[in-house]
Amino acid sequence: MYILLRKGKDFYYECAGRCTEKPPDDRGFYDYEHACFTLDGQVLSLNKRMRPSLIAYIRQTIKNNHETFRKEIDMATKTIFETKVGQVTNELGELLKKKDHKQAWTKAGELNALLKKEEARDLKPEFVEQLHHELRGYYYINSEIEKANKRLYAKGSKLIELASL
Repeated sequence: MYILLRKGKDFYYECAGRCTEKPPDDRGFYDYEHACFTLDGQVLSLNKRMRPSLIAYIRQTIKNNHETFRKEIDMATKTIFETKVGQVTNELGELLKKKDHKQAWTKAGELNALLKKEEARDLKPEFVEQLHHELRGYYYINSEIEKANKRLYAKGSKLIELASL
């Protein structure tokens, strides 16, 4: 029997067990019975042949190993969150290098929101502090760029006014 932790929209268990009641076929292969279960042991889907005794055994195994499975889910979630933070940080850096300031503003907001989530507490504190420092620097520079753009707009308006004299 095997139990795999899978991630679709939500986490679930994919389980299979070898049928020991029948001998292997002429090629030496056994029949396997397959099903998917929720985290609390409810059946999501199964092949038509899965025996109720195997379903009960899998449910009991899930129940007995709940704490171990919960730790695996926490690790997977942590890894997913760390990956997301890294991905958004990289995308923000690329947008800034391309001088795509509008998209960078949106991406900076996304990164800021991620850093406010509870999962951010599991990240290395010095890493989070560096990200906050860089974001503060980005927001400061962005505000200076906006001020310069407003001054340039005013200069342009003045030049247009002078040209019409």
